[in-house]
Amino acid sequence: MKVYKDLGKGMIIRDLQESDINNLLDLVKRVFPDIVVSPVVHRLLSYYPKFSLSDNLIVFDTNNDKIVAYLCLLRGIFVFNGIEVPFGQMEIVGTDPEYRYRGLIRELNLIYEKLALEYNLPILIIHGIPYFYRQFDYEFALPSESCLVISLELIPPLKNGEIELVTIEKVNNKNSFENYLSFRAMRNSFLDLYRKIDLVHWEYISHGKLGEVGGMELYLIKKKNEFVGCFYIEEFFNKIQIRELYLKSVQYIPSVLRFVENIARNFSFPLGISRPAQESLVPFFEHITESRFPQPYAYYVRIPSIKKFLMFIKPVLEARLAASDYKDFSDSIRISSYIEGLTLNFKLGKFVNIEILKRNELQESHIRIPPLVIYQLLLGYRSVDELEELYPDVSVNALYKSLIQVIFPKIKTSITPSL
Repeated sequence: MKVYKDLGKGMIIRDLQESDINNLLDLVKRVFPDIVVSPVVHRLLSYYPKFSLSDNLIVFDTNNDKIVAYLCLLRGIFVFNGIEVPFGQMEIVGTDPEYRYRGLIRELNLIYEKLALEYNLPILIIHGIPYFYRQFDYEFALPSESCLVISLELIPPLKNGEIELVTIEKVNNKNSFENYLSFRAMRNSFLDLYRKIDLVHWEYISHGKLGEVGGMELYLIKKKNEFVGCFYIEEFFNKIQIRELYLKSVQYIPSVLRFVENIARNFSFPLGISRPAQESLVPFFEHITESRFPQPYAYYVRIPSIKKFLMFIKPVLEARLAASDYKDFSDSIRISSYIEGLTLNFKLGKFVNIEILKRNELQESHIRIPPLVIYQLLLGYRSVDELEELYPDVSVNALYKSLIQVIFPKIKTSITPSL
């Protein structure tokens, strides 16, 4: 057992022990009384890749042997324009209702950030409640999902004598999961940044149950003897949601909807569709609903060291230059967040190094952008033009604007699955 901090009055921060699990499940039920969270805690502890008891942090009240606050660190990988970037995700965050408003999550977060530093994670994310994590220097900087709710009555039925163009098979073993991953890769080809999953995730995914937090059912779409697409479904805020849909032809959409419609009716839930990465599928869903995909929520992001992050994505920046009119760029770009600044040095289109700007050099930067808001630029959440329009204190040197647009463009992102 590792004790990180004594908070006084009998409360300590320490890592989770095997003997704590039932105690932890009791806390989860008190914190999330209306959501089926307990099973996912079991699955995370038993099957999630690169996850151990030491990645779970608790506030323990020794006066009554009770866990009163909790969070954990999950490690994953983003694929960012072909480059694998490790990230940490804070999850299952909660405090016993009787112990709230004492700053316990703030204390846990300090230990969490030290743990993330030990793992050398360049990005930290959480899909959290509005505003709260801004207190810990997080900023909304990666899009969540845009979900369109489809009335079951709008789903086109089969006509008399008509048969489905495709059949749909549930992924139920590692072999079919491997096939699913190959089609997911086709879906990912439409994205600049996405969450990587591979065969090591099968045990975690396969032990989930639809209706529980993080419980998914994966499907392959088949025409005769050939697979032609994939998707998964998850119960999310009282609807059955289709996610990561990929199809070789838009003709197969009605068959997919009719298949999932039956599942939604069994749950007595409406049906939702996450905006597909494959834009050719979008008009069909907007046509049958006569509405548009709404603006999505977002993931909070924290980048502990912008310098380290930029060095991590060095190949991405070089590739962007190589595909532009700046392929032989040999100069420097100075970026200021008003309280600190960086000089990015390039030679013949190659990213040479980064230097820290001195305080008296910050005003000479080519782009000035407030702290935290800079994450939106670095991760392509918003374009330079959008940031200038939204924030009066974002300013860009006109001579360098097109170059900065090349190096930091707005990108297309998907952070599914959410766990």
